[in-house]
Amino acid sequence: MSECFLCKWHHDSPQDPIVLCEELDDERYDTRRLRIFADGRCEYYGSRRPGGSLEAATHPVPELKEIDAEEEFDLLAVSANQFESLWKAAIADDNAKEVLWIALALFDAKTGG
Repeated sequence: MSECFLCKWHHDSPQDPIVLCEELDDERYDTRRLRIFADGRCEYYGSRRPGGSLEAATHPVPELKEIDAEEEFDLLAVSANQFESLWKAAIADDNAKEVLWIALALFDAKTGG
């Protein structure tokens, strides 16, 4: 069974993504990953989709509670269906505007904002 999450990353570096989105396998390696940047770029990795702009992870992802404990991150567990919506939007067009909009809407729903 996979685990999916979104993560807002608070920083001032234009070289780093502002939203991370991952689908993890049972051993906590990502099977699919999205990186969304403030300038509208979207990078992805998919273990079953060649040609992505990111490489496979070499280490498992930490437990979500460990990531969420870091001040620079806001974490949100999402359903497989929610992840799939984000993935399809990202793969359809590397312009991350729709993906970013969906991700931020999910965060707003969580916080009531």
